[in-house]
Amino acid sequence: MNLKFTNEEKAMAIVAVILAAGLLVLAYPYIKNLNVKDAYSAKVIEIGGECNECFDLALVEKSLPENIAVKSKEILAYNSDRGKELIKRYGIKSVPAMVVISGDIGKAGLDSSIFSVSRGYAIFDKAVPYVDLGSGEIRGLVELKEIWDGKCIDCSSLAGLKTQIEGLGIKIKDYRIIEKSSEEGINLIKENGLVFVPSLLASRELEEYWWIFDKIKSSFAEKGNYYIFKNPIAPFEDISTGKIKGKVNATYITDKSCDDCYNITSLKEIFQNMGVYISKERYVDISSAEGKALLAKYNITAVPTLTLSKEISDYQIEEVLKEVGAFENGEFVFRDLDKLNVKYKKL
Repeated sequence: MNLKFTNEEKAMAIVAVILAAGLLVLAYPYIKNLNVKDAYSAKVIEIGGECNECFDLALVEKSLPENIAVKSKEILAYNSDRGKELIKRYGIKSVPAMVVISGDIGKAGLDSSIFSVSRGYAIFDKAVPYVDLGSGEIRGLVELKEIWDGKCIDCSSLAGLKTQIEGLGIKIKDYRIIEKSSEEGINLIKENGLVFVPSLLASRELEEYWWIFDKIKSSFAEKGNYYIFKNPIAPFEDISTGKIKGKVNATYITDKSCDDCYNITSLKEIFQNMGVYISKERYVDISSAEGKALLAKYNITAVPTLTLSKEISDYQIEEVLKEVGAFENGEFVFRDLDKLNVKYKKL
């Protein structure tokens, strides 16, 4: 099925894919395929400090080009005399930082988006999390707050997103679940204009992750001190009405006389990848009275197909769905089986 979905039209499941696309480029050996017939001797100096949460420079060292031969390595504390001297000499503003010294550094092919390359040396000072040497503060530790209604037994928790975000190299300092009816919950809802729960708020430290932030920014709304995840994960609660939304019922309309027709249930995964929550499923054969009634009701001319209940409108993807089907009294009917390039039966 060749549907063209934009990032804004996809719900939470697709955002996880968007995030995965930005997986920690610092840890990737980005230039391992260079011609390594010429090796350049180098000295590596790592400057760190008392920050257990800070970025691990070992990832950068492992990603150095194969044509850089590290002959010696020096590890320094940023507040040591030698550390202070080098910080001043190279104009380093944050640690951990790495200096690669080589007379041939300009020939080594270091990625200029990762290293600042100068004559005789290169500096990596883009670690996150890091210690800001001007203020002494640790930056890049993200706080997450989930606004939740404990009374909504159907609502999905966003806690699984924490693991996904951490898998991208983003450090989570704190993850809190806040009841929407609590004083803090009420204030956060009001201050940030939240319209559904669960909602996820990320501290602005998220923007420190320069290598991935641009890839995920469109999935968040910027509000005050937070980045707020735009798309609800179904099922979710509409705060203004208290109603549970996003629970979609799927009806698969089949023809048992067509043994090798497409398994229409396969469409379920496609909709789930768009973030659609399938609450209930049922199968109706066109030979039954109900099947015949559905064919007439929706003017169905080809099977197998499916209908989705009116709750599909909770996902704001109507324009995308219209490319492959139609809405009848609020319900969606899949019609364009040709786009699936599978066997089906015309009626």
